[in-house]
Amino acid sequence: MLIVMDKDATPEMIQGVVGKIEALGYAAQPIPGGERVAIGILRNPRPVDPALFLDMPGVMQAIPVSKAYKLVSREMKREDTVITFTNGLTIGKGRFVVMAGPCAIESENQALTIARLVKAEGAQIFRGGAFKPRTSPYSYQGLGPTGLKILDKVRQVRRMQVEMGIESLHVEVDGGIGPSNARRAAEAGADVLVAGSSVFRGEGTVTENYGAIQRALAVDV
Repeated sequence: MLIVMDKDATPEMIQGVVGKIEALGYAAQPIPGGERVAIGILRNPRPVDPALFLDMPGVMQAIPVSKAYKLVSREMKREDTVITFTNGLTIGKGRFVVMAGPCAIESENQALTIARLVKAEGAQIFRGGAFKPRTSPYSYQGLGPTGLKILDKVRQVRRMQVEMGIESLHVEVDGGIGPSNARRAAEAGADVLVAGSSVFRGEGTVTENYGAIQRALAVDV
């Protein structure tokens, strides 16, 4: 369910709704908008009665959300998501952006050569993996921290934004789920971190893994 607050709702009114959601045993996700704040209700095993919130101060309406993927549904967030980088490049607003590059960073010459070629063909973001876990410990595992330095050089020399996957989020020395590679990539200057399905191999849940990334980078995920 999505609780839409009145545009004149005070922070105290918003917190009152958040507190009631949490008191019911659910999770509250405030979503600031252009004119008003909406609050998503998450982790509810069954439909929530709108009447629980409609009489609260500052509440304008309660909208049932039928989609299982609530956080990315149009019911939860009606406006388009637009990502703007520090150099002015934007993703969204009808703009088509190409990200291209090798699966794995293997050498500085390889990365710089491919970056030059894909940029000449119109790519604006260079992608490449520094950490590449494999089933066999004897297979190529990526250059690791050295690969991150190469990606940073690509950004400086070719003047491209840099994207890299963090497929190795699970691959820690102690076998645990750690955010170290996400933090390393961010510190090395990666503009985009991609955490795909391969990140979630093992026993950690999607929530646990994204929570680890969020704590490591101190950002919303």
